[in-house]
Amino acid sequence: KHVPVVAIESTVAGMETLPYIGCDNVSLGQALGEEILASGGKGTKVAILQNSLSCSSVKERYQGVLEVLQQYGMELSFWEAYETAKTLLQRQDVNKAVALDGATLEAVARAEKELSPPGVTTVDIYGVGRTNQVVSYLEEKVITSIGVQNEFNIGYLGVEAAVDQIQGNEAESATINFAIVNSADMYSPENQRLLFPFVR
Repeated sequence: KHVPVVAIESTVAGMETLPYIGCDNVSLGQALGEEILASGGKGTKVAILQNSLSCSSVKERYQGVLEVLQQYGMELSFWEAYETAKTLLQRQDVNKAVALDGATLEAVARAEKELSPPGVTTVDIYGVGRTNQVVSYLEEKVITSIGVQNEFNIGYLGVEAAVDQIQGNEAESATINFAIVNSADMYSPENQRLLFPFVR
């Protein structure tokens, strides 16, 4: 009751009144699904990595991407989180994979790079998340496209909401923008601000 709490990126079950700072994760998942469709058309075999679905943001992205891919009759398989990405990719039964959190995206991209000949990838990888390694894999075209939130705004508005509560004011929720980024447009001015929010 006396400590300011702000939900960042994911909500907390049973505490819906907490101010929430994050993007519209269902829309993010839908946009990623549309990116997959635009690059491959119908009949493509897509694996969706089921990891961290207890987290509301990941679950909502999952719902969004699933809605779009099922609507267009894509052939889907669901990879469980406890299996390693390398083992799954070695099956060679899909040509696209989707990871809906940064750690899983990084893991599946690393596995794909290790399994493929230099400069060649056999599985197109899509996902959500921005780490330095993910950005590197995007530049190398190991990852095809990513959904990325404006992390600077999330942090700034999250702290602002906490300060409002400390000062006795009502903190407001805020919906943050996101973008779908690929290697061809990652260095546009808008996308650079999302991928590289801090300059050393």
